[in-house]
Amino acid sequence: MYATYDEYTDFGYSFIPESVFERYIIKAGFTVETQTLGRVTDEFLNDAEVDEVLIMRNKRGICEIAELVYLFDNVAVGESGSPIKSFSNEGYSEQMTDRSSSDARRGYNTKINSLTAEQLALFLIKNNPSPKINCTAMELTRMYIEEGNALNIRGDIAFCQAIQETGWFKYGGLVLPEQNNYCGLGATNDSSVGKGVWFNTPREGVRAQIQHLYAYASNFPLPSGTACIDPRFSLVTRGDSPFWEGLGGKWAWPGYDAAKYKDLAAALAAKDTYGHYILAIYAKAEAFAQSIPPQPVKTPEEITVDNAIADGIIGDRAHWLGVLNGTVAAVPEYVKIVLDRYHDKLKS
Repeated sequence: MYATYDEYTDFGYSFIPESVFERYIIKAGFTVETQTLGRVTDEFLNDAEVDEVLIMRNKRGICEIAELVYLFDNVAVGESGSPIKSFSNEGYSEQMTDRSSSDARRGYNTKINSLTAEQLALFLIKNNPSPKINCTAMELTRMYIEEGNALNIRGDIAFCQAIQETGWFKYGGLVLPEQNNYCGLGATNDSSVGKGVWFNTPREGVRAQIQHLYAYASNFPLPSGTACIDPRFSLVTRGDSPFWEGLGGKWAWPGYDAAKYKDLAAALAAKDTYGHYILAIYAKAEAFAQSIPPQPVKTPEEITVDNAIADGIIGDRAHWLGVLNGTVAAVPEYVKIVLDRYHDKLKS
């Protein structure tokens, strides 16, 4: 047994009924072993140390995986479906940070996000050509991907949360663009404009948001050596919302349109809460990314010729592509003229 039910509850988990606990803890343990055993074997020298990590030092991680798998299988629609955090190898990524493994710090799951920074930046600019941010759109979206990867958090969806919170980075609410606060941290419904948390740089604002999501999604402490810059991290009930759909009424209050629904439960049933707003933006981002036509891949010959044309060395693209591809015989005099122009270009 990877962990007992008493150990599971001692770690602060509670969703799995004791009657089905054994099935889910075995399923979680098997997931960990099959997905990361090879990596762990590389880190340790002998089987005994591997066993120690698999069974003893990772009980908490396996308990968390078991709980998330249970939620996937059993929780009512509206409460689950889209995890905030990648969890397939969380037991390793948290427990092995003292082994100085960069892979462990970032988690072994290298495919956390579905959308790229480039796609997210284009999505933002399409909807708001002049976002009020203190960096470029591309720089900001890269920060979300990088900071999310560091904690196994979906950075691409976190960026969509920022879109929801800032109104496509147009602002106009309780937070000012100068605050670098992209998720409304500290800005409650009764606070004045600008009273929320201020961050020195865009990256700090992104990192704090990712850490706040981590607090909701996980019972683990931040990885060893990671400074907590989220001033409200300790105010979160840890692990209280492993799914985006569960953030309504927690991250945002009340988290639904009170004019449309009598309570949060009704809004959840209709899939119309704060978390669903975020996922709706993400769905639009996915559709936008799929609509972007694939960029043609140039051959080395095309790159060479196009660069030479851009530099003013040659002007006949079709001819020189033929020369490089061997389908057009180069006229010696023509080649000499081109080379002379090239040398003159270098001298200038």
